[in-house]
Amino acid sequence: MNAACVRRANPMPDGEPQSKIRDPLRYLLTLGLGFDRILAAGKAPLRRVRVRRKGTGVMGKQEFYMARVVDGINVVAFRQSHILDAVAIDRMAASLRELVDAAPDGRFVFDFDQVTFMSSSALRMLIEFQHRIGQGKARMKLAGLSEELMEPFRMTKLDTWFDIYKTVDAAIEAHRKNM
Repeated sequence: MNAACVRRANPMPDGEPQSKIRDPLRYLLTLGLGFDRILAAGKAPLRRVRVRRKGTGVMGKQEFYMARVVDGINVVAFRQSHILDAVAIDRMAASLRELVDAAPDGRFVFDFDQVTFMSSSALRMLIEFQHRIGQGKARMKLAGLSEELMEPFRMTKLDTWFDIYKTVDAAIEAHRKNM
C-alpha cells in the first residue's frame, strides 16, 4: 500500500496533504489491523477496511482450535475448514507449542474432522510437532483426516511416519493401550 491511499484528497494551502503519515503500514498496525487485513486493504479501496479497535485483529487460539482433555489425553480439534495462511499457521503453531510445552510427557490427538484443505505450511507444522514431541516422552496421533487430506500424506509417505486414525475415539483408545 502506498502513502497515496492514506492521504486526503484536498491539500492544505501550502500544497502539503492534510495527512502527514510517513509510514502507512506502521500507522495501520497501530490501529490494530493485522498484516492479512493490511494486504487485503492494498487490493481493495481503503474505505472498505473495517478497523476493530477493541481487539488486535489477530485470531485467538479459540478460533484456530479447541483443546480439551479426555482421560488424561489432550484432544486438539481444529476449527477452520481451510488451514492455508502461513501467518495464521505460524500463530497457531506458537499457540500449540505452548500447549505441548505445558505437558512434555503428555499424549496428544489432533482432530482434523472439520478440516477440508491444508497447505504445505500446515504439513510442515505437523512434522515439526512430531519431531518436537518425539524428542520427549509425549506422543501424538492424528484423527479424522478425510480422503482428500490423506492424499498428500500418502504421496509424501507421511502416512507411515504419523499415527493416523479414522476417529478421535480410535486414537484415544490407541493411547490408552500404550499407557
